[in-house]
Amino acid sequence: MSHWNHRIVLKVYSSGEVEYSIREVHYKSDDDSDPVSYSANPQPPRSDTSDGLKWYLEKSLEAFKKPVLFEGQITEFEKNKFQ
Repeated sequence: MSHWNHRIVLKVYSSGEVEYSIREVHYKSDDDSDPVSYSANPQPPRSDTSDGLKWYLEKSLEAFKKPVLFEGQITEFEKNKFQ
């Protein structure tokens, strides 16, 4: 069974500038060991309810408990970016 969560993704530009962002990352299995796709753009906090926004922010904060992912570090991961 697959799942997704929020993760911090680091992008390094050719100029040497770096950017950390929160992305939705999808996995093949129930653990976080095999990412297969991620959102192409950072995911800003938004919701149609205040409870939904609170949930989103709580899930985003959980991303800080996991290792940072590097954009493009896994070939299959990079090929399967979604919008």
